[in-house]
Amino acid sequence: MRMIKILSAALLSFAFIGASAQAYTVVTADQAVQTLLGPGVQYSNAQFTGMDYQLGTVTGGVAPMEVTSGIVLCTEIINVNSPGNFDLGPGEGLVTNEDLLNVANSVPPLIGQQFQVTSVHDLAILEFDFAATGNTLSFDYIFGSIEYFGFENTQFNDVFAFFLSGPGITGPYAAPAGFPDGAINVAIVPGSDPVLPITISSVNATLNPQYFIDNQEVQGINVDGLTTLLTVTNELICGETYHIALAIADCGDGNLHSTVILKEGSFNISGDLITPITEDPNNQFPDLTVVEGCIPGTFRILPPPCLVEVLTVNLNYSGTAMMGDDYDSSNPIELTFEPGVDEYEVIITSLDDDIQEGPESVTLSFLYTNVSGDEILESATIFIQDYDVNEPFITDIENEFICPGEVATITAIPNQGYPPYSYAWSTGATGPQQNFGLGSEGSYDVTLTDFCGYTWTEPFQIFEPDTFIVFPRTEICVSDIGSPVRGGLPPYTYVFEPNILIEETNTVLRSTVLGTTLITVTDACGQVRNGAVDIVTCEVPNVFSPNGDGQNEFFEIQGIDAYPNSKLQVWNRWGVLVYESENYENFWSAEEQPDGVYYFILQRADGKIINGEVTVTR
Repeated sequence: MRMIKILSAALLSFAFIGASAQAYTVVTADQAVQTLLGPGVQYSNAQFTGMDYQLGTVTGGVAPMEVTSGIVLCTEIINVNSPGNFDLGPGEGLVTNEDLLNVANSVPPLIGQQFQVTSVHDLAILEFDFAATGNTLSFDYIFGSIEYFGFENTQFNDVFAFFLSGPGITGPYAAPAGFPDGAINVAIVPGSDPVLPITISSVNATLNPQYFIDNQEVQGINVDGLTTLLTVTNELICGETYHIALAIADCGDGNLHSTVILKEGSFNISGDLITPITEDPNNQFPDLTVVEGCIPGTFRILPPPCLVEVLTVNLNYSGTAMMGDDYDSSNPIELTFEPGVDEYEVIITSLDDDIQEGPESVTLSFLYTNVSGDEILESATIFIQDYDVNEPFITDIENEFICPGEVATITAIPNQGYPPYSYAWSTGATGPQQNFGLGSEGSYDVTLTDFCGYTWTEPFQIFEPDTFIVFPRTEICVSDIGSPVRGGLPPYTYVFEPNILIEETNTVLRSTVLGTTLITVTDACGQVRNGAVDIVTCEVPNVFSPNGDGQNEFFEIQGIDAYPNSKLQVWNRWGVLVYESENYENFWSAEEQPDGVYYFILQRADGKIINGEVTVTR
């Protein structure tokens, strides 16, 4: 039973969207080959088989198509993007091409299918000879089709192939008379073994999806699906002549076109001889860019192709960067290629001149004569950017208080330099964060080093509040300031019952009203303590009797506990200092001192100074 393709409006509705995104031009075989070839590649005998409008060039490729310009072989008119041109090409043009038919039918058994392709239509073949001026052939291409999402694994398995023939190649496909050992198909799924030709059935959303792009909903490209950018590579024998035939055809009928686009200038023999290489962690630098005093660049140099004897070339350094100022002056000025050596390296060591100059360039080039007698210029460029680091290098490092039951997390955040970063904390830890719990009070630092080796150290401190205390009962002198609170983390909040306090701050209280108030204090850590405050008329006693009867044993200054760190000094009648305390807490008992009159000065913590006489009598 013959499968019938129904070309419904729904099926084709997306085919013409975004037609203006690409520009197509019909060209001759020679024009197409000249567009495809890279510099220095020699060709001859260019021929095209098919309708004229099946071969052309394209510019203005749009995402997700990974070719922005190149040559096009299509089973339809190449500007099928334009509405109304669908199916105006060769149509149902049945042709005979056993090679393409065999390629198409080699796919089913390799992918576990049983369909068979019985005919090919709308054939387009571009072929030419070329000289092997190097050891390796490479070129880039993509394949796309409207057959996707409906006709995979059917007789409509549209096919293309790149048939390569020449010395050292033996294959099952036909080749021109001058190439008697046949041709091989080099348009294959990368890494496939056995080799698997690329068709709509071998590369799609299900099979080999890593090489497939679903284009059903994307504007600007007239195919439902297409491959990612693929590269052909094949070894050659230097100095020989080879033939390649780039072929595509519809299978089963002439409906629903397929196309292959080959990247402009990508057909190269041995490729570029100078490859610039730069290290780029985290993809943070522009392409092929190194950093002053940090990242060296490398020019990897391959020997000229078909080299059979020693060859010395002069190396030329140019660009806006100055040798000796911006990069090391010890680079070689000539290079001797020797047969059998695969590659050479020239290292560009950038120098940190501490001058902000903007991006600079180093271009390495040399001239050589290839096996065909043509003079070839090889060159490549590496860019140098300034290393600019200013203070501060680390942000968000602050001194931290640790409340009871909590953990302080210190994070070192670099705001300059280049990742990856390494961290060294004075605790011995590594990583961008460090946790500190109770018992960690002290001074610390963190040292951060960036990819370029730039190092910055930031100190910080961890504080722990003193034990939070509110005295059960505290006397505060009327109209003076004082506090029953010790330790904890200010600021404090207060609740009084009754509220006789007429003034309060974060640390002290004041009242002009005598009386007692219950007090609830909460510190900044959320700790809650209770006590009582007596507002009293404070007096300094002028006599006390340390006689052991348990009464009036000490020089007790009323309300002093509300003024921590008050200083008391006591002298005897002869001016000898007999007692001193930097934080007087009512504990002087005149021990080992005789009875008599003593003189004192009290420097209260609130700044008030009280002096007078006190008599000791037993």
